[in-house]
Amino acid sequence: MRFAPRHRTVGVVRGQGPEQLPAPLAVHLDDFVDHLRLDGNRSEHTVRAYETDIRSLLTHLANTDADCRIDALDLEVLRSWLARMVADGAARTTVTRRTSAARTFGAWLVRSGRLDADLRDRGARDARR
Repeated sequence: MRFAPRHRTVGVVRGQGPEQLPAPLAVHLDDFVDHLRLDGNRSEHTVRAYETDIRSLLTHLANTDADCRIDALDLEVLRSWLARMVADGAARTTVTRRTSAARTFGAWLVRSGRLDADLRDRGARDARR
């Protein structure tokens, strides 16, 4: 018996609804994914995993910042995103992978001039004030 191949709908992430990122955040995700494909020696599977993880982070950011500004992404947003995953029952390996993806994304945002400091530094700097 032959089964028809499964096709994923473009823009839909498994396990989530067809959430559209607001344009100000979507452009950063698209540029990051392009960077991963062009500048890194990463498999397509790895690129898709990063894209899914960062889409989740940016969706969380959009829900916490009405203006959907990338510079609103800081340690507090990152921690609340991770805490939500843990509360929702995400596996420890998933949380670890998403933390790594967020770290890579944050470093890319700084290197590309979109943020002035790494996510961890932004949160630490703000907490000292």
